[in-house]
Amino acid sequence: MPRTSIAIIGAGLAGLHAARLLRAAHVDFVLIEARDRLGGRILTVSDDGQPADDGFDLGPSWYWPGMQPAIAQLIEELGLPSFAQYSDGDVIFERMSREGPQRYHGDPQDPRSFRLAGGIGSLVRALARELSPERIRLGARVTTMTLIGDGVELAIQRAALGDDALIRACLDQFQRLFGAEARHPRATLLKDWAADPLTATAADRMATGHVVPDFAPWVSGPWQARLALAGSETSPIEPGYLAGAVVAAARAVDEVLLTVVAEG
Repeated sequence: MPRTSIAIIGAGLAGLHAARLLRAAHVDFVLIEARDRLGGRILTVSDDGQPADDGFDLGPSWYWPGMQPAIAQLIEELGLPSFAQYSDGDVIFERMSREGPQRYHGDPQDPRSFRLAGGIGSLVRALARELSPERIRLGARVTTMTLIGDGVELAIQRAALGDDALIRACLDQFQRLFGAEARHPRATLLKDWAADPLTATAADRMATGHVVPDFAPWVSGPWQARLALAGSETSPIEPGYLAGAVVAAARAVDEVLLTVVAEG
């Protein structure tokens, strides 16, 4: 791989936003993604399961502009149309299959959640339009990172995707909750991100609850000057959400730019 000032590993929302910020700062970079597409866990597909410009979100879908100003500002800057999530009606909840479903009175959301017209994939497409194709390496999995005298050496191999499906259990539950007709939807689409080898490992499959903010340094020792983590889970605000990816990416780019300035 050719030399570059900054290597961004992963082209999810955090990686794409980091690339956008570095481009605005006129800093050289390359964006490396193991998948054959941009977006990471953001995936909008048609009813046949293929990526689409207008379809179903199989990853994150909502954002809350009232309490997530960073992503709200980004969406406004990109000029993306949005709409409030429909939330009228009651909520039906099934805790486990041997218990009957429970109905709860639905309360209006405050603050309200919003979605993007066409799906959250429109955010990925808008960010990609601002990047030069020669700055992006798709289908390239980073396998090792080695500290060398004046930087970091990356080793890359080509990679392929894999999928897993748990559709039957979902259809069984739909039938229990909403009747026999619900067992025959127009399409059955399920994405298990824990089984995606480019998202998680076997060690990540234990249920530990939602990630909580952690203000301790994520990187220490010799790597601290060469590696900045920008994934959503590393954000001190809204970790694990779309908004967390935007905040974490901006923080990581600030760290990188300070290093670039210090090294001249």
